[in-house]
Amino acid sequence: MNLPGVLGLLAAFSLGLFLLLLGKRTKLAGAIVLTPSLLIGSFYVWREHRLTAGYSRIEVGVSRAQVEQLLGKPTRAADCSTTYVGRRTDSQLPPAGCVQEYWYYLFFFPGALEYSFDKGDRVIYKYFWQSP
Repeated sequence: MNLPGVLGLLAAFSLGLFLLLLGKRTKLAGAIVLTPSLLIGSFYVWREHRLTAGYSRIEVGVSRAQVEQLLGKPTRAADCSTTYVGRRTDSQLPPAGCVQEYWYYLFFFPGALEYSFDKGDRVIYKYFWQSP
């Protein structure tokens, strides 16, 4: 979750709506503030829908190119030494054969999609990290 981004969008939306409803002289300013916040918010709603819908369509064995085709470029590509909450510990070993991981972070809700790839660029593990 991107708390500063979510709060910024809410503030811009609220300010734009307030200015739009305030009176004739502030309608243009309200529209100028409200429109980008609606467009940006809509983009992130669409993106999160695409990511979560794509998660169920990606199975172990799918190629890295297919993952990128369905989900786009990852938010972060990393070696297999990290998890959603930080560095892996001895109790959180990476999947056997993992050489790279793709991370897709959600904007509105705390969570991320993790895809682990082997040396043949095939998915060997996937996980949907969600905060309760």
